[in-house]
Amino acid sequence: MTRGRGRTPKRTRRTTRSISNSSWPTVRRRIRRRRSTEQERVVSRNLKDKVAVVLGGTGGIGVATAARFAEAGARVVVVGRSDLDVAQRLADSLPGDGHAAAVA
Repeated sequence: MTRGRGRTPKRTRRTTRSISNSSWPTVRRRIRRRRSTEQERVVSRNLKDKVAVVLGGTGGIGVATAARFAEAGARVVVVGRSDLDVAQRLADSLPGDGHAAAVA
């Protein structure tokens, strides 16, 4: 008798389920339907009675983000390192019915 040497298990071959050519267009349609851009997700949500705090709101991406939240109806607080004048002008120029405040 030998110790520590047992029988090695047989390797089982895994079978993968393949997608037939006839169902591939359906799969592509489902994948395409699930895709949506970040912009569509934010704008499609109803953000009324919500507060969005945008850090770095006086820069390029921050300005666009603040504008999207304002369009969706959120109250927007813009925070930036620039002087208060710049942040206040940005907050006043935001679209939508939401309220805006500036902090610098």
